[in-house]
Amino acid sequence: MNMRIEKIEISNILSFTGEYTIDFTCEPLKSAKIFAVTGASGQDITAILDAICLVLYGKKYVWSVNASTSSLMTDSISPDCLSSGTGKGIVRLTFSMNDGQRYEAEWIGRQKKSSSHIEVSRILRQLSPVSRQWKGESNVNQSINALLGLNFPQFVFSAVLSPWRFMPFLSATPDEKGRLLERLTGTEIYGQMSRTVFSRRSEAYKE
Repeated sequence: MNMRIEKIEISNILSFTGEYTIDFTCEPLKSAKIFAVTGASGQDITAILDAICLVLYGKKYVWSVNASTSSLMTDSISPDCLSSGTGKGIVRLTFSMNDGQRYEAEWIGRQKKSSSHIEVSRILRQLSPVSRQWKGESNVNQSINALLGLNFPQFVFSAVLSPWRFMPFLSATPDEKGRLLERLTGTEIYGQMSRTVFSRRSEAYKE
């Protein structure tokens, strides 16, 4: 995943009632090599992570934990995603890739009157070097998966995993860890080369 978040805009999502912007292209965040996300409660931090998941994958994440296992579950999108009494929430995420391409993902949720469901609108816009866009759940999901090289569970484990939730990664099999780390570091090409060389070597010995 060679993605860099440039800006997050959140409006009426969970504990963020009103409009909020986190701009990583402006100081002091622009020159900061490392920074901490803090808040009055853990809910504020979780709300940012949930907003990122909503705008990229259209999903929330929850954890199912018992005495022996800890697994990722997908939470349903409900009016609880929106700040109380608002009826409409918006998340916009501007991000860039290592090759210079820039994108803006948008998630808008509207609560239907007298209903426990919300209508969701999702758009992915490419800002540069060309201008184009994808609309709809399926088109946006396919484009995000292709761009980031990670599906929803992989993204959660790698990008928004809270410090106290490392156990699912630590308990993963060596092969699962290896595949995930290759994607995160952009070194999957070396794994592919290694497997190709091993396969050809095995074929040569057979001959």
